[in-house]
Amino acid sequence: MEYAQNRSIEYIEDPSNQKLDYLRNWIRSDWLPRLDFRQEGMKQSLFNSFQKISESLGNLQNENEKSAFGVAFDKSEQSLLRSRFDSSSFEQKKSMIYAYLRHLDVKNVTQGQVEEIIKRLDKSQTMITFSMSHSLWTANAEYIVAQVKGI
Repeated sequence: MEYAQNRSIEYIEDPSNQKLDYLRNWIRSDWLPRLDFRQEGMKQSLFNSFQKISESLGNLQNENEKSAFGVAFDKSEQSLLRSRFDSSSFEQKKSMIYAYLRHLDVKNVTQGQVEEIIKRLDKSQTMITFSMSHSLWTANAEYIVAQVKGI
């Protein structure tokens, strides 16, 4: 409200914000003030902890992407290196596919779709072609390439 007032923006409050039936409202209006009353400064401490966790998760995601791209991703070819993919654990493969799809600006991919992509790529065949997650996937002995439809 203060932000809106300082910028001469009309402030409108959603009436549902006053209903404690919603967990988010109960936490904000009831639980957090009681926590801060019980131990002064806890609300700020909790916020700081969540901020650190969020930053750590962001750093971890960036490290996973660097790992996937630095070792498994051929930027000039816009592809994943098949040898690196094949020699990785299932969790590493998931990270690689997620990072690769983010790089290709593919959004809203489910875990099930990523697992299906891995299942199809985990074949011993030298040449693999299939369509999944709005992309045409091709794998040969060296590279895995996803061509996003509409790009």
